[in-house]
Amino acid sequence: MATMKRSVVRPLAALLLAATLLAVAGCASGPKTGSARERIAATPALNLKSYRFDPKQPIAERIQKAPAFVLKFLQQTDGRDDYAAYELTDAEIALTIEYLDLLPAWFDAMLKERLVAIYFIENFTGAAMTHLVLDKADKVHAFIAINPAMLRTGLSEWMTSREASCFSGASTAAGAPAVFVDCGTSYKALLYALAHECSHVADYMYHYTPYTEPAIKELGLGVAETPFVKNIWLDYAKPEERADFPRRADITFYGTGGGPKIPFGSAADLYRGLSNSPFPSLYAAQNWAEDFAECFTWYFFTDRLDLPYKVGIRSGGTVEVEYEPIYWSRVVHRFPQLDPVVQDKRK
Repeated sequence: MATMKRSVVRPLAALLLAATLLAVAGCASGPKTGSARERIAATPALNLKSYRFDPKQPIAERIQKAPAFVLKFLQQTDGRDDYAAYELTDAEIALTIEYLDLLPAWFDAMLKERLVAIYFIENFTGAAMTHLVLDKADKVHAFIAINPAMLRTGLSEWMTSREASCFSGASTAAGAPAVFVDCGTSYKALLYALAHECSHVADYMYHYTPYTEPAIKELGLGVAETPFVKNIWLDYAKPEERADFPRRADITFYGTGGGPKIPFGSAADLYRGLSNSPFPSLYAAQNWAEDFAECFTWYFFTDRLDLPYKVGIRSGGTVEVEYEPIYWSRVVHRFPQLDPVVQDKRK
C-alpha cells in the first residue's frame, strides 16, 4: 500500500512524521456512510464514466495531472486540505516510464486494460496508494496516486524512514542505534511505489487474494480462499495463529492508527518474531493485500533485479542485528506461488 503527499521543500523525515496513512494500506476509502455501492455511486472518482478512459491509450499517456474530482476525493478521504496535483517534468515522466518498463512484461497488458491513470499528489500521505474504480458492469479498474517525493528520494532512504516510523523512543543522536533497510543505491523510491501499487492492480484483476480491500467483498466481487492466503490468513487482517507473532497487531506506519505503539527497545524482539513468520516485511503483516504486494515486490527486486534487501539495527557504523527477510524459510516456501507473477520475458 502506499499513499502520496506533496513534499517540495519538506525533508523526508518531516514528511513521514506528518503523514497519516489510510487504515488499509494501498487502498483508500470513500465516503463513510451508506453501503459500498451507494458510496461509490456518489463519488465521481470511483466511477469509470467520470474519466476519459481508453484501454488503447499507451500507459505513458496515463501519467497525468490529477483532475479536480480526484484531488477532492483524496483530500476528503485523508482529511487534508493541502493536497495539490503535481505536474511532472519531462525527466520525471521519463523516469516513471523507465521504471514501469522494469516490471514483468505481462503487466503491460494488465495495466493497459485496467489502469485508469497514475497521478502524483503533492503533500500526499506516505508513499503511494491504489484505489478501485468501477465501470457500469462492475468491472474493477484502478488509479494510482504517488507522492512526488518518491521521484527524488533513494529507495533505501525511503524504506528506512518508513521502517523507523514503526517505533517510538529512538534516539536521534548521531551514532545512536537505529533501524535500517538496505536496498542498494541503484534506484529511487519510485520503483518501490510502482511495483507495490501495480501488484495491487494485479490483485484487483486476478484475485491473488480473496479481495484487495473490504469494499470488494461488500460489493460481492470477491472470491473464496485463494492459494496465496491458504494456511496463512484466516481473514483480511487476521493471520492464522501459526503465522502470527507477538505485537504484530501493534504495527503501524507513519504515525497512523495511534502509533507508533512499539518502543524502539522492542525492535529486535519484533524482528525475531517476524523472522519466524511467512511475511517478508512488517508492512506485509498488516493484511493479506499488503502481504501479496510486499511478497511480489521484494521477490521481484531480489530475484529479477538482483537488489539487496536487508533489514536490521545499526549503531554508529556497527550492525547489531541484520536479516534478509526474503530468504526466511517460511517466505521462501511461498516462492512457487510468486514465480508466475514475477516472470519477465522482456529480454
